[in-house]
Amino acid sequence: MLVSLAHAQTTTREKILFNFDWKFKKGDTRGAYQKWVDESTWQDVQLPHDAAVGGEFSRENSTRANACRNEV
Repeated sequence: MLVSLAHAQTTTREKILFNFDWKFKKGDTRGAYQKWVDESTWQDVQLPHDAAVGGEFSRENSTRANACRNEV
């Protein structure tokens, strides 16, 4: 006797929206992955986030990574 398991097994997909409730701090922070790290001075951000947007514009320091064309 053959039994089909295709109908017995169901795949549950769950969509998780994780764009909100992120923190950002420019630079290195030792142990930033630890639960005890002090995030009180960190900026609240939402994804997508580009750290260059909050900085001062400078054509000399610009790269393709922050979407500014360097023209010669």
